[in-house]
Amino acid sequence: MVSIREHHCLQLFHYIYRHVQVAAIMKREKVHIKHRFDPWHLAKSVRKDLVAASKKRECTELASWTASVVNHLWWCAATSHGDQLLCQEKWKSIIYHVAGIHEWPDFQLFSACGHDELTNQQRRNKVWLPIGSPSHNALKEVAWKPKLLKDICLLADFVQTGCLEVFHGSMAKKYVNKSQHYSYSGMVSRTQLAVIDHNHNVGRGVATTASGDERYKCVYPKLQKQWVAKPIYEEKTYQFVHDLLRDTILLKEGEIEVPALERPNLPKNIATNPRGNKGDIIERHVSRFQ
Repeated sequence: MVSIREHHCLQLFHYIYRHVQVAAIMKREKVHIKHRFDPWHLAKSVRKDLVAASKKRECTELASWTASVVNHLWWCAATSHGDQLLCQEKWKSIIYHVAGIHEWPDFQLFSACGHDELTNQQRRNKVWLPIGSPSHNALKEVAWKPKLLKDICLLADFVQTGCLEVFHGSMAKKYVNKSQHYSYSGMVSRTQLAVIDHNHNVGRGVATTASGDERYKCVYPKLQKQWVAKPIYEEKTYQFVHDLLRDTILLKEGEIEVPALERPNLPKNIATNPRGNKGDIIERHVSRFQ
């Protein structure tokens, strides 16, 4: 079971993971930890830069390639199998593909597009970005940005934090409502229940119809502005509730033993020095406005 402390540490790390100081600390002091990025956040950053570039009058053709470039980033992360150089070269190859060039000899591990040869009709229907055109230069400026090329390498293991986001954004709130105050023991026990529920149902398969076909639903995301299919997952199960009830009865009957929860010595507040005289604090506050 993932501990409560580990979950909260992972959440904090998730929000600041691309900060340059965090990356430096991980490289210098946490060499035993594999530092990786979530493709979703990097893709969001790339999409934002491409949309901004495509709004320039001379770069409007870039808009039709934005979704494909973002999808290409996901493909690079999903097919590199931990090889950082391969992931970087796959990403860099996008500037050749958008120009209608599908082979290049300069890369070490990835020297040609992975798709099938395009038909003449497919070539005619594509809005290619010729090398040297404003749109192509704008794409190259975004895609080959030194920091981005460095960050792309950390996508090679295709590690995602979406499951963790679901836990903190939905599951934890189900058991620990932010609008209510709980004691320390209540917070611990409720968070443990959230972790048990999450671990019991994570990784559910896609639901199927009576004929065995996978079930999907059509949604319309505001960002993509087009209908997309999303899988419908199997219903959640709550067998863990029966297991907890069984263990509660066994505990009451003395069949099993559970160590008591140790409450740490928690300070009343986070202040590191005594409060001092209240009147002096008020006078200092009021004096700023006089």
